[in-house]
Amino acid sequence: MPKKVFKLPINLEIERLKRIYKPTLDTNPRVVKEISDIPRYFCLFESCKTAQKSFASKQKYVQHLQIQHDQQLPKGGSFISPNDRSTQPAFAA
Repeated sequence: MPKKVFKLPINLEIERLKRIYKPTLDTNPRVVKEISDIPRYFCLFESCKTAQKSFASKQKYVQHLQIQHDQQLPKGGSFISPNDRSTQPAFAA
């Protein structure tokens, strides 16, 4: 008889991944006067941190994470905004 693998319900798995990656995915915008008076979302992955990459909207920030850092995040980062279609990258068919 094959051994059963325990899986968390999807909502609990999403919350678990968010807790694990919170230090990297911290989405609290900061105002940076040199750039603008509008709060910006900074990417905290090392390669982007040194380049000080930032985004004016949370949607653009999440798109960046899912496209540029999909290899560094489980399931391509789909757990960040699972129900938000506007943040999902568009793939050519």
